[in-house]
Amino acid sequence: MAYLQLVQAEGGQVSGRIEIVRLAPDGTLDNSSGTVTGLSDGEDVSLSIRPVSFLPISQSMTGALRGNRLTIGSSDFQGSGVFVRSDLEAYQKEVAALRAASDQRLSTRAAAAAASNSARERLALIASLSRLTQRIDALAARASRAKEQVPVIERGYAGMTAKAVALLAQSRNLAGNSAAEFERGQLSYSISQAVFTTEAEHANVERGKADFERTAAALNGDIAQAQDACGQYGDGNSELADVRRACATFAPKAAAHWRMLGDLGPQLQRLEKTYQAELARQKQIEEEADRLAS
Repeated sequence: MAYLQLVQAEGGQVSGRIEIVRLAPDGTLDNSSGTVTGLSDGEDVSLSIRPVSFLPISQSMTGALRGNRLTIGSSDFQGSGVFVRSDLEAYQKEVAALRAASDQRLSTRAAAAAASNSARERLALIASLSRLTQRIDALAARASRAKEQVPVIERGYAGMTAKAVALLAQSRNLAGNSAAEFERGQLSYSISQAVFTTEAEHANVERGKADFERTAAALNGDIAQAQDACGQYGDGNSELADVRRACATFAPKAAAHWRMLGDLGPQLQRLEKTYQAELARQKQIEEEADRLAS
C-alpha cells in the first residue's frame, strides 16, 4: 500500500512525498518513504522518486492522470501502479487495517511457536523422567546391596575384636616369662594388624558411603526439579495426557526413592556406631598387649 502526495507549482513542476507500507510474508510491516519531483503536462506526468528501502537509487516513472486515478510505471519494472485520489484519513485507515493484519499474523505465529516449544518441553520432560527412573533403579540396587552388607561388615568388625581378645589371652598367659618375650611381641603385632584391618575396612566403607551420597545428592536435585515440572501439568486438554501419564508413573518411583534414603540412613548410623565401639575395644586390647610385650 502506498500514499503519494503531490503538489503542482507553476510551470508544471510537481513535488511531494511517497510513503509505502507493505505486509511482509513473515507478518511484519515494512515502512518506507521517499521524496518525489517531476513535471506535469496536462494529464501526462513524469516523476523521479528518490530512495525508499527497495529502491536504493532514484527511479524515473511516467504515467497519466485520468479522473481521480493516477497510473504510473517504469520501463525498468513490469506492471504499473495505480493511485486513487483520496485523503490522509482514508490512507491511515488502510494502514491501520494492515497493522491489524500484521498483529494477527504475528500472534498466530507466536502461538504456533509457543505450542511447538511446549510440545518439545513435554517430550524433553518425558525423556528426562525415563532417565531418572533408570538412575533411581540403579541407586536403589546399590542401596539394597549396602543394606545386605551392613551386618556382614559388623560381623567383620566383631570378628577382629574376638581375634584380638584371643591373642591378648595368649599374651597374658605368657606374662612374666622372660623366654616368651619374642612371642609376646609377635602377639602384640598380630593384634595391631587386627586393628589396622578394622580401620582399613571402615575406610573403604566411608569411601563407598561418600560416593553414594554424592550420587544421591545429584539425583535428589534432579528428582525435585522433575516433580516441580510435573506439577505444572494439571488437568487440561488431551494434548497433555502423555506427560501426565509419565508423571503419574514417575511419582511412585520418586516416593520409593525418598523412602529408600530414609530406611538406609539409620542402618548406616548403626554401622558407624558398631565400628566405633569395636574399634575402641580393639584399641584397649592393643594398649594392653603393647604393655605385656615391653
